[in-house]
Amino acid sequence: HGVLLSRGTSAAQFGRMVASLGGTVASYHPGTGFAVVDGLASVAAARLAGERGVQAVEPDVVSQIVDPAFESAPALAGELDVGIASRDNPAAATLFAFQWHHRAIRAHTAWAAGFLGSPSVKVAILDSGIDGTHQELAGLIDAGRSRAFVATGSTDPLNPSDDQLLDAFFPGSGRPAWSDLNGHGTFTAATVSSNAIRAAGVTSKVTLIAVKVMNARGAGSILDILNGILHATDVGADVINMSLGAVASGHGGYIGFLNRITGYARSRGVTIVVASGNEAIDLDHSGGVYAAFCSSGMVICVSATGPLYAPIQGPYGDVDRPATYSTIGTSSVDVAAPGGNFETD
Repeated sequence: HGVLLSRGTSAAQFGRMVASLGGTVASYHPGTGFAVVDGLASVAAARLAGERGVQAVEPDVVSQIVDPAFESAPALAGELDVGIASRDNPAAATLFAFQWHHRAIRAHTAWAAGFLGSPSVKVAILDSGIDGTHQELAGLIDAGRSRAFVATGSTDPLNPSDDQLLDAFFPGSGRPAWSDLNGHGTFTAATVSSNAIRAAGVTSKVTLIAVKVMNARGAGSILDILNGILHATDVGADVINMSLGAVASGHGGYIGFLNRITGYARSRGVTIVVASGNEAIDLDHSGGVYAAFCSSGMVICVSATGPLYAPIQGPYGDVDRPATYSTIGTSSVDVAAPGGNFETD
């Protein structure tokens, strides 16, 4: 369960309260009063909600990676062709000619003017982790600030945890817990910042922080995601990217959690960018359905655009065309940006 506490509630006091109900405190963030509690039955959770100093108690919710329907650049999973890093000239990446999205946002014009990003700018990727061995990302990841929040163990042999998968498929490799076993986080990270060997990123020198909140199957706990936002904030991220989402008509109590935590990040100068989702919902006429992470007024909610499908070499049509799959609605969405499209001529 997730718990919101009054800011005057001490960690020790809260720990005694939870223990008396048969639970344990898995984490507590004093700056926000956000806690995660394990082992509470529903009756005990209801009793906890009535305790002095407890403002809200909510069960956990599963969130999902927002997978682009038609990727903006060639996939980054697998081996790269041998090439020369082009960090000072990303337009020299071997596949740049096919990356219509960079021209749509005039990234190449910014690069030519010397705006390549700065290593002092830190972008936290809240996703499925990052593959630290990938050539496009070598030297761009701050391992010391990176962290995994996904479950570390499983008793179900058909549904192993990421740690168990790492041990099984990369024994003795020393790969960190935040390593990506899904591919989405690595793709997203390299879209933000890349060595531009094969595919250019929007920047080529920005520092990346891996905050793994999604497992190999692309699913994750909303409590882990909220803790990921707090971690990224506390280790000095300037930007948090969340290409993940959930739409719901229930669990409205989590809006209060999200507002508390995103407000904390914003008060420390962090910009949070969130995908609107791929459910093709009009949030202005949704009948009570909302995009969970876009429900906070302290994030930038982004929907997707993309050209009509064309052969990989182009020509590309209207790059500002709304993507058919993208969740929209000016009540929640702040801006649209390249994401790809399904439509055909």
